[in-house]
Amino acid sequence: MTIFNEITVVIISYKSRYQLLNCLSSLKKFKYIFIFDNSNDLKLKKEILIKFPKVRVFVSKKNIGYGAANNFLLKKVNTSYSLLLNPDSRITYDSVNEIYRLANNIKNKFMIITPRNKNYEIRDYFETNKKIIDLKNYEPLINIDKVHFYAPFINMRKIKKYNIYFDENFFLYYEDLDFCKQVKNINQKIYLAHHIHAKHYFGKSSNSKNYDMIRQFHWGWSTTYFYKKNYNSLFSIVITLFFILKTIIKFLNQIIHGKKNSNMFLARAKGLISGLFKNKDYQREKY
Repeated sequence: MTIFNEITVVIISYKSRYQLLNCLSSLKKFKYIFIFDNSNDLKLKKEILIKFPKVRVFVSKKNIGYGAANNFLLKKVNTSYSLLLNPDSRITYDSVNEIYRLANNIKNKFMIITPRNKNYEIRDYFETNKKIIDLKNYEPLINIDKVHFYAPFINMRKIKKYNIYFDENFFLYYEDLDFCKQVKNINQKIYLAHHIHAKHYFGKSSNSKNYDMIRQFHWGWSTTYFYKKNYNSLFSIVITLFFILKTIIKFLNQIIHGKKNSNMFLARAKGLISGLFKNKDYQREKY
C-alpha cells in the first residue's frame, strides 16, 4: 500500500480559488483530500469536483474560522496521518515520503513533524529563541516548541487519544501556536525536519477585499487572547500594553509621514484593545 493512502490532506480555503486549484494540482498522488471552504463558493466546489473527483469538498454558509474548519475536517479523518496545508503552501512528494519515513523511524512517538520553511530562522521554532548555529551537528529531527501551520504532518492516533484540537475562540492567527501549547502541555513531541523544506507564499491564501485591514484586527485580538489564555494575568496585560503602545507609535509615524498604512495599524490597535476587554472576536461576521 502506498504511503499516500495513509495520509489525509486537509485544506482550509477562503476566497482562494487560484491558489487552491494550483495546490490540488500538486497533490494528485494522495487518495484522501478534504477541503473546507469558508466562503460558501458553490461554483468553486463544482469546479473542484469536475477537475479532482476524488476530493471531498465541504462548503460553509458563513466563515467559521480556520480553527473550527480544521476541527470539522480532522474529526472526519480515518487515516493514520493528516497533512495540513494552506492553499498557498507547497510540498513535494519526496518530502512527504521522507517525513513518513522519519515518523516510522521514531515509532510514531510524536504529535507533529513539520518541514522547514526557509522564511523562518531556526530560533523561531523555540519559545526562548535558542540559536542553533550548525545544523550538521543535529539529528534529522529537532525537538521544538512551536511551529506555524504551513505544512504540519499530524499523528492522528495521538490527536484522537489526547483529544487535542484547535481552540475555536481563535478566528484568525495564533490558533496554530495555541495548538502547539496544548501539545507541549501534555509532554508530546513536536519535531522540525530541518533538512526537508516546504514553501509557503505568505499572505497569498486569500483574495478577499479589505483582507489586510481585517486581518490586522484579528491579529490584534488573537494576540491578546493567546497571552490571556496561556500566561498569567500580569504578564498578559503587560505584553498586550506593549503591543498596543508599539502599534500606536507606528500608527502615529504613518500619520506624520503621510503614509497609506495608518489604517492598518489602527485596526491592529482596535483588535488588541478589544481582545483585552471582550471574550469574543466581534469582527468575525465582517470577514
